Amino acid sequence: YFIKALAEVVKHIPNAKGVFVGNGENPSEKMYEEIVSDLVRKLNLYKNIIFVKRIPYTEMPDYYSASDILVNTSLYESFNRAQIEAMACGKPVVSHRVGGNPEVIEDGVNGLLVEPGDAKRLSELITELLVNKHLAEKIGEKGMEKVRRLFTWKNAARKTMEIYQQI
Repeated sequence: YFIKALAEVVKHIPNAKGVFVGNGENPSEKMYEEIVSDLVRKLNLYKNIIFVKRIPYTEMPDYYSASDILVNTSLYESFNRAQIEAMACGKPVVSHRVGGNPEVIEDGVNGLLVEPGDAKRLSELITELLVNKHLAEKIGEKGMEKVRRLFTWKNAARKTMEIYQQI
């Protein structure tokens, strides 16, 4: 979905880039990488896509910080750590409205949600954030505030203790 959305985004912002970070070590990742590569070829997006192989986890904040937006087009999420990490870096997040995403992302406040598989709307939201820097900054700031308020080790320990006490 992201590749299809990017094909529309580059019609308005020709130098837009999409970065895929992953290791491609297990068979399903390799198959997914082949499908994505075929779609990139078909849509002639070579100059707009960057594939980054496995990197140390400690380098991920560098990638978030260098990005304008985190786009998550997964069709299933229970809790997406990448979204939280990007939000912690002050980046706006665009995600499918699935699983736990709506619990973390307040649509239009600290991120943007799109119905699963809606590449057209996804492209509109990405374009809007790339063009409207003020909106992107505002959403990124709200995301960072939420992460600092709710997703700290202290809060995680407190919630864990509450569960243990209930049991």
